[in-house]
Amino acid sequence: MRSIRSYFLQYLLVCMLLFTAAFLTYRLVVEYPREVATIELHQLRELTSLQEGLRLNQHHLSNVVRDWAHWDDTYEYILNPDGGDAYIRANLISGTFDTFELVAILLFDHEFQLVYGQGYDQRREMLVPLTSVLAELPQDLLFQGYEAGEALDRVGWLATQQGAAGFALDYITDSMDEAEPAGYLMFIQLITDEQIRGLEAVTRLQIKMQPALTTIRLSDIEPLHSDRLVEGYQKQRLRVLQDVSGRPLLLMEITHDPLFDPVMLRTGDVLMLLGIVLTPLLLFFIADRLLLKPLKLHVEHIETMVSKETMEEFPVAMPIWELEQFRLAFNRSVHLVDMQYKRLLYLSQTDSLTGIPNRRAFDEYAESAWRRARRVEKPFMLAIIDLDYFKAYNDSLGHNQGDQALRKLGELLHGFTRRASEFSARLGGEEFVIVINGLSAEVATERMEALRQAIEGLQLEHPDSKVSPVVTASIGLVCVEKPSQAYRTVKLSFLLEMADQELYKAKAQGRNRICARHLSLSADYSLLK
Repeated sequence: MRSIRSYFLQYLLVCMLLFTAAFLTYRLVVEYPREVATIELHQLRELTSLQEGLRLNQHHLSNVVRDWAHWDDTYEYILNPDGGDAYIRANLISGTFDTFELVAILLFDHEFQLVYGQGYDQRREMLVPLTSVLAELPQDLLFQGYEAGEALDRVGWLATQQGAAGFALDYITDSMDEAEPAGYLMFIQLITDEQIRGLEAVTRLQIKMQPALTTIRLSDIEPLHSDRLVEGYQKQRLRVLQDVSGRPLLLMEITHDPLFDPVMLRTGDVLMLLGIVLTPLLLFFIADRLLLKPLKLHVEHIETMVSKETMEEFPVAMPIWELEQFRLAFNRSVHLVDMQYKRLLYLSQTDSLTGIPNRRAFDEYAESAWRRARRVEKPFMLAIIDLDYFKAYNDSLGHNQGDQALRKLGELLHGFTRRASEFSARLGGEEFVIVINGLSAEVATERMEALRQAIEGLQLEHPDSKVSPVVTASIGLVCVEKPSQAYRTVKLSFLLEMADQELYKAKAQGRNRICARHLSLSADYSLLK
């Protein structure tokens, strides 16, 4: 017969072994892979930030090229290059290359043939022949797969005699962007050390670049634009920057920001393991009642939240002060996440300029309103509002004044659609939309006429309008008098297209007016087939 001590010691030894095995298994199977996944996600985001930084540089260069390509001077030169010496002397000068850090500017005609090309040596700060920058012209690289005279704009990377460079290319037209493309303008900008230092400051990466050598198996190296982390966690990794044809251009050695190094066991983990296995059996039972059981309840609560894909506060108080503080902190986090979600939802569905709902909010609301109208068989109205000659308004008074006009229209629409059954949104540019449930066709037309007069009543001076000295609007209106489930085959996109057709009729009839179409089951039976 064995003593109580022997049973106790045997039981305690078994518990120590079980706790040790459980702790190590949990650390190996759950925590350690989670830490590795966290650092891998961090490193992938760093690489994504690097890609985004390079893309923003290209976007800036593209904006500059677009501005130049849409000058009337550039357009006139490409139409008559033989008489354009003044344009070259005035624009393709050292100051231009220095300002935008360019090494070459190329102009092509609409048949993709080079009309003029100028190189620049950034180190010596002097103009050089184009052949000093490009050993051969990149027409095949740039224009392959495109038709002559196509409205082409693109960005990418290519190799030059002075090193790897980014380029931006855009079609040449007049400042109103109304003429057919007469040619193409291309700026080439070196990837400089200053740009790399800027990217390092933003991404917190250390970046070394060297030309892609044929002696290296570049096929085994991921391209920079890849969204995969095939090597997993690495302190350093290689990436290849490719030109527009997919050929290796630069080999990049990237050193990541040392967030932390995942290890199997830390000092704190070892101490925790010792504390667990050496805890007396009495403390084990106390911990089971005061700690493990409440934790289990909360873990189950979390698992329930995960399965339901919701965030809910912990309702049961914890018996230990520190754990209760954790519960309260978690509940505050849930509240914060909920507020941020609502804020993000608001921002994602609100037009930043006018403050009224945007196209995304319209798509969600209008679809729901159309289904509800069919269900309750109440009238449904959809109207598209377009400001007359608003591009001319922007060109004449400037985009700042145009933005002010759009804001005032947004305020007007916000006040116009205050009822729960009314909704207004900005589709884009100077185009807006209104959805109203429950109005007859006659009343809906009257309300839209009141809105048209209210827009005109804003008295926004429009010097280039062909219909009025102030800003006016054309409105395309569609009313469904009595929708029902018989209209279930009529999609909202069809009604939107029909309202758009009415808008075009209003424009064709002289603008500053309403054109409406009233749908009924008897008159428009063909729509329901």
